[in-house]
Amino acid sequence: MEDIKKNLREGSWRASSWKNIVKGTSIIIVAPAMILLILVFWGTLEPLPALYAFIGIFIISILFVRPYIANISALTNYVLDLSLDKDAPAPDLTFLSNVDELSEAVGKLHKSWDIRRNQLEANVAESRILIDSLPDILIMLDRDYNLIRTNSTAKATFGGKFFEENLHKIVEDERVKETALHVLSDKKGRDMEFFMGNPFNRHYILRINRFPIYSPGGIALILVLHDITERKNTEQLLADFVANASHEIRTPLTSIAGLIETMQTVGKDDEKMRMEFLEVMRAQAERMSQLVKDLLSLSQIEKNMHTKPTGLANITKIIEEVVHGVTDAAKEKNMKLEVVKGENIPTITADMNEINQVLNNLISNAIKYGYEKTEIVIKIEEVENKWPEEKILREFDKIILVSVKNSGDGIDKKDIPRLTERFYRADTARSQKIKGTGLGLAIVKHIIDRHSGVLKIESALGEKTTFTVLLPVS
Repeated sequence: MEDIKKNLREGSWRASSWKNIVKGTSIIIVAPAMILLILVFWGTLEPLPALYAFIGIFIISILFVRPYIANISALTNYVLDLSLDKDAPAPDLTFLSNVDELSEAVGKLHKSWDIRRNQLEANVAESRILIDSLPDILIMLDRDYNLIRTNSTAKATFGGKFFEENLHKIVEDERVKETALHVLSDKKGRDMEFFMGNPFNRHYILRINRFPIYSPGGIALILVLHDITERKNTEQLLADFVANASHEIRTPLTSIAGLIETMQTVGKDDEKMRMEFLEVMRAQAERMSQLVKDLLSLSQIEKNMHTKPTGLANITKIIEEVVHGVTDAAKEKNMKLEVVKGENIPTITADMNEINQVLNNLISNAIKYGYEKTEIVIKIEEVENKWPEEKILREFDKIILVSVKNSGDGIDKKDIPRLTERFYRADTARSQKIKGTGLGLAIVKHIIDRHSGVLKIESALGEKTTFTVLLPVS
């Protein structure tokens, strides 16, 4: 009776139908009914008591049959739930427990289904993680070029709204649409290079493939976009570098060759001209020597870019050494060098020679491009990190700030972003007259990047110019 009450509480009785109960009870009472009929026929039992006995047997049979039918109904519902991929709990087959094989089969079915469902969920999760972890952009389209699914790289690159559109509304390059149409028709994948304009402005290698099997979700095409913008920029930088380096070397060589030819012909007996030409040739040779030196220095710095410095550097001491070394150059222009030092400037992890190169370059530039009889202010202090926009500095609390300010023609704001490019020089008449290889600030930028620092430039035409170096205290 306790089992019957339990089934009542769990609703198992409600799951059974009277039709099945009557059928089951009818099978059970067939034998007792036959016996009662025989006893009545032979006169051993009166009809009325036999009827009462039959009714009693029927009621008792119902009481015993109903929980069994409820268990069978629960088992039926369980199997139906499994067929519909529902997460159904195994049924309580209390009254079928004597049927060992059935109970064991149900237990194995439940266990097997759980394993298969878990495996399926794991496979789906693994596939989703794999797709989302791809560094390339993955886009899936239907036959009408509507976007069906994308990976996280695509969403991070283009944003969520991008994927509410049709491919025709996103990509303006007609070649992409034509290539997709060809892939749909002949089922052969194709590669192509294309440029995605505003607001993205990126170069991509696009691989378009036909989805290999039938997709219930309607996926027909798979697009993989590999970003080659950095490679394109590097190729352009290399081309510019070769062109500029060739020009910088060819110019003094052409000058020297012309001077030698003149000395060998019309000026071979002119001692004064010969001495003047030799001086020019010496200056041009020094210029080439400095250019080669800067190129080798830049090459070495680039080689070590991914190796963080491990030495210790006292920035205050380095500034003092650099200022002492450029004092004569400042005196020639009647310029004053003022060093403003903060208190308790800590020693930092840095390459002392490279930091010396940075500060020497910045202070020397301040002298070269500054007006005569002006002041150059060199400031060093330790400050709290107040540059959250600089990702490379975010993990540091303290920053060493070194700034170099001079008074000169200033720099046009449009030129500032390009000042650290190789061979780039601001297009002003005064800048073009000042000697230099055009590699100094490129070297400075590479060294600061290697030290996880930041270079900031503040200027405008006709205003003072400030170069600020931010180095983390670690």
